Amino acid sequence: MKYLIYIFIFISLSSFGQSYKDVVNRINKNYSNLSALQLQLTYRLYKGYTDTKIVHEYTGVYEKNGLKTYRKISDAEFINFKDYALKINHKEKVIVVSKSVSLTAFDVDLEQTLSVCKDIKIVKKTNNSTEIILILKNMNDIPYSQVRFVVDKNFWINSMTFYYAGQSNFGTFFEQDLDFAKLEVIYSKLNKATPRLNTIELQDYIRITNDVITPAVKYASYEIINLRKN
Repeated sequence: MKYLIYIFIFISLSSFGQSYKDVVNRINKNYSNLSALQLQLTYRLYKGYTDTKIVHEYTGVYEKNGLKTYRKISDAEFINFKDYALKINHKEKVIVVSKSVSLTAFDVDLEQTLSVCKDIKIVKKTNNSTEIILILKNMNDIPYSQVRFVVDKNFWINSMTFYYAGQSNFGTFFEQDLDFAKLEVIYSKLNKATPRLNTIELQDYIRITNDVITPAVKYASYEIINLRKN
């Protein structure tokens, strides 16, 4: 099941798009206005949409400092520098090198998701938080049937929950136990400073000599997959 870890006031169909955009703009403004930040992420996987028993739980972190971003989920790291992006799988001992990409604090693009929504519900909670429920279209390239996220009164994200559209096997290779998975991501410990990122440099992970990329000494046993030359 680990691969799944690699996102009452009802408004009318004619107006939900603009209302949702207003919420997203407030959220994006919060995070984009910070030149540096650090978040702790907790990933909880459930069997079934309504089950409360956690099947798997992983911790992660997201950090940003200017153009440099860092994300860790279990044994995988994603690091974005000015001109390079690294995806490091410590279990498989592989470093994938690609062109620089944008790494955000979210597990789904909040703006682009609007184009695949068939309905949106905004729910005001009693604790001054707001829950946004995205009902997604049934399309082959969309892995979720529904995405929910909760923001506090200042539009900082508390959690995001993803409801998978297809069934997953919670059993073994010999005995299947199919059900729909639910993945909850908890955002906590917001820190508006990331001094650790100041000490992370590209040469800590890879060395580049005459356009040939090799792993740094610490990762000498890792395989390099260079996507920049494609």
